[in-house]
Amino acid sequence: MFANIGYNQRKTISDGITERNTFSNDTTTRLYQTDRAIGDGRFLFARAGFDYFLDNRNTITLSGMTVDGKFDNTTNSDIVTTTTAPGSNAESRILRTSDANFGFNMKGGALGFVHNFPKSGHQLTVDGQYNKSKNNSKNLLNNNIFDVNGGPQTGNFRQMQSGAGNNERINAQMDYTNPLSDKSKLEAGVRFNQTQTFSENVLSRYQNGDFVRSDDASAKFNFTDRVYAAYGNFSSKIGEKFGYQLGLRLESSEYNGQFFSGAGYSKMDQFKIAYPASLFPSVFLSYQLSQSQQLQLNYSRRINRPGFFQLFPFITDYSDTLNLSLGNANLRPEFTSSFELSYSKTFDKSNNLIVSTYYKHTDDLITRYQTNGIHPLTGDNVILNTFLNANSSFVGGLEIVSKNAPTKWWDVTSNANIYTSKINVNDPLVPTADQIYSWFAKINNTFKLPKNFTVQVSGDYNSKTVLARAGRVTAAAAEVVADLAEQ
Repeated sequence: MFANIGYNQRKTISDGITERNTFSNDTTTRLYQTDRAIGDGRFLFARAGFDYFLDNRNTITLSGMTVDGKFDNTTNSDIVTTTTAPGSNAESRILRTSDANFGFNMKGGALGFVHNFPKSGHQLTVDGQYNKSKNNSKNLLNNNIFDVNGGPQTGNFRQMQSGAGNNERINAQMDYTNPLSDKSKLEAGVRFNQTQTFSENVLSRYQNGDFVRSDDASAKFNFTDRVYAAYGNFSSKIGEKFGYQLGLRLESSEYNGQFFSGAGYSKMDQFKIAYPASLFPSVFLSYQLSQSQQLQLNYSRRINRPGFFQLFPFITDYSDTLNLSLGNANLRPEFTSSFELSYSKTFDKSNNLIVSTYYKHTDDLITRYQTNGIHPLTGDNVILNTFLNANSSFVGGLEIVSKNAPTKWWDVTSNANIYTSKINVNDPLVPTADQIYSWFAKINNTFKLPKNFTVQVSGDYNSKTVLARAGRVTAAAAEVVADLAEQ
């Protein structure tokens, strides 16, 4: 029998400054906004189960788990707007507070079976998992309006955004391993994964002493994602120095969703993207230069699918009335081909070095994207944050990882990465940054204390990198924005 439990609690404090200039004909609007956000949350995880040995070759494992979490976030914003236009006030001000909370609960179970053949390492495993989760959220926004900065309060605007949803996931897989000889091994398997998600977001405005639901800014979304996969790997050695592994995965996927909006959710849109079976090869080569030195050359092709909130084609965050977010239901998966050449050197048990150079090319890259839009409730000019599929991207660089033990009680792992990247978009109205060089570094220190205690101290730095800049949204997101603007 086995059981474990974990608890995590954290508090975050962050400050932000936004400066924004809007030019429209003979009017210039300058906005200066300061934010102070405080987040407080907890997270509880528990798992328990048992292994039942049918005999000396067959084992059944049954386990269950639960996860529960709650997060509270408060943001205070001070927004000063200066407008240069005939007949307008020189400077106005809004004091805004956002009180948000989010909670979720997940329960699930897993069933596994292991069969060990007479030969050591020859094994068949079958695993199945099921879990279901629920979540809820509420965000109360209060805006105190001052037409003249420093003058009396002239208005108040309150709204509440509430949400609820659930997620159901089923996963089943079978894996087979057979060591054909001392140098060769065969691995194969099949896998099925299905995720069903439901989400509803309701926006209400405070009118006549109560919050009244806004049909124009409320929506719900059903989403189903299925993945079918099979794979095979063969690894072996030629002589004592050269080793290789060849792999091939066959995979197909599909996802579809129904999006409901309007009064009584009377308007429905459907989205469906299906990908036929695709091949994903991989090659891993290694050469032993000496007992302490090795060269490796790797190639692989992978797929990354868009997440639920990247697909949800509706404004999901009204906490910042000038900076809204929505997904794009027409997002496609991205495909990445990766090449890596690495050299490793082991000095002793406590000191080693790895130097790698790599290149990754991605088609249909999923990237963040900003564009101008109209707030569906206030009619103000806003920034819309969404996602799009870029035509392609690449990143190439050099990475150095070193692990050292200056003393018996101190371990240091250092990581430095220098790379260049570029995003290519086949749309002249969507400019992207030029190719630039970026870098990040990380260091982790582990100190061994008496009584088997340890303390870790780590730090990291990331330089600026390439992102898509403001322009047009993709077709599906543009239609949603247009509908909201009309309403």
